[in-house]
Amino acid sequence: MPASVRSDNSLELPPTPPLTGPELRLRLIEVEEKETDLELGLARLRIEKKQIFKGLDTLIYPILTLPPEITSEIFLRYVDSPHFRYTHDPHHSPLRLASVCRAWRAVALSTQALWTHFYAGPNDIGGPAGEESLSRRLQVWLPRAGSLPVTLKMSLPTSASKDMVLSILARHSSQWRNLDLQSAEPFCFPIDSIRAPLSSLKKIQLNIDYLPLDGSGCITAFFNAPQLREAHLDRLSLSRISLPWIQLTNLKLWGQSLSDCLEILDQTPNLESLDCAVSPAPFWVTMPAPHVRTMIHLRTLHCMFDRDLKILDHLMLPTLRQLELFDLTSEGHARVESLVARSGCCVQSLYLGRTSLTQSYACLSTLHSLTEITMPSPTWSSGDFSEFFDWMAETGGLLPALKSLNMDRCPAYIDICSLATMLVARRKGRAGAAKLQSFRLSIEDHYLREGRVEQALADLVELRAQGLKVDMHSLPKWATANINLQMMDEFNISGTV
Repeated sequence: MPASVRSDNSLELPPTPPLTGPELRLRLIEVEEKETDLELGLARLRIEKKQIFKGLDTLIYPILTLPPEITSEIFLRYVDSPHFRYTHDPHHSPLRLASVCRAWRAVALSTQALWTHFYAGPNDIGGPAGEESLSRRLQVWLPRAGSLPVTLKMSLPTSASKDMVLSILARHSSQWRNLDLQSAEPFCFPIDSIRAPLSSLKKIQLNIDYLPLDGSGCITAFFNAPQLREAHLDRLSLSRISLPWIQLTNLKLWGQSLSDCLEILDQTPNLESLDCAVSPAPFWVTMPAPHVRTMIHLRTLHCMFDRDLKILDHLMLPTLRQLELFDLTSEGHARVESLVARSGCCVQSLYLGRTSLTQSYACLSTLHSLTEITMPSPTWSSGDFSEFFDWMAETGGLLPALKSLNMDRCPAYIDICSLATMLVARRKGRAGAAKLQSFRLSIEDHYLREGRVEQALADLVELRAQGLKVDMHSLPKWATANINLQMMDEFNISGTV
């Protein structure tokens, strides 16, 4: 009878009948022989196990035969993939590479360029354990980059460990290249905590969710940064942060009042690009008196959320070339027209989002120098699209310099016939007018309207043969009974033409 197992995992031997002395001695000899056999078997297995390990150690995998510098270059391309840069996917982290084997770990740790990007989002610092982990990660990660410039994107903890994180960052301040800090509460980062100039810092982004109403506290740590050219500031006013304003060429202001924006612009005469989302002022707040400031270097202006564009009353932009506007109103259009007339600028590129057909007409009719128009998510009906295409085909005297037209994420049905007619007219051009060189269309979820599809497609194929670049991401939606497979293949419907 075999042995059984007790509840405490010990063996319980079956009961045996009484044996005589000679029988017990004989049984003992049998047990000892079996025990010896088992021990010999275990010894053989241990020897075989050691031999297997030795054999594995002698194996050379093809990837491990590469020179370390080649492996290092592969690692850099892996970590530097766009997917990791924009999403900070941990699967593309150097930590993952360093955990594969000893050889890869040695290469990863000796390749300083792998450690020049550090990311810690809000989910990485939840609770005291996460906050302590963030400090430890910084202390280990940053020295591995050696003296190379680093890019840091972090959410600061809300407890006392925030000061510890800032202290660690300050010790490596000479390496900062791009710094993006987000915080749920105000923090003091004085210039005294930085021992040397921020010689590598080129871009800074600060997003603070809460700011005290009394205006206390000013961040001064970034004042001595001789290469700083770009800043993105959420809700921070001139009294909240001190920067080398005169050096800045690219500035993004989000959530400031109009007065706060204008105070900052008075300190940034060398701006080349301005992206602003002015916070709407309560009705009881007195608007600043118009005072036009000339910004001779500003070539790109992006205005978000300010439908009436009140900021334009305070600007003169003689070198303005790119204009990005959203949800334009009649007051906003009037200010655009006034700005162009006052500045004498020649706007060449217009990005006009979520604007009605009427205001789009008005804006386009004002900017005769446009060579490129991009209209994302136009809030139009099917009839509006047809009317716009007809207007573009017939108004040869307007937009005489237009070479590129882009309409993205269109939410309505499109009449392909009116579209093709417009493209044919614009491609032919008129005396003194430029020919359309490229057109892009993408549609969200709807079909193009059926009509004289066959002739329209033939027109588009002919335009392609003449050199017009056509990019229509939703062309598969034209696959109706009016289109045969040969036409689809000829026009390259599945891709870009």
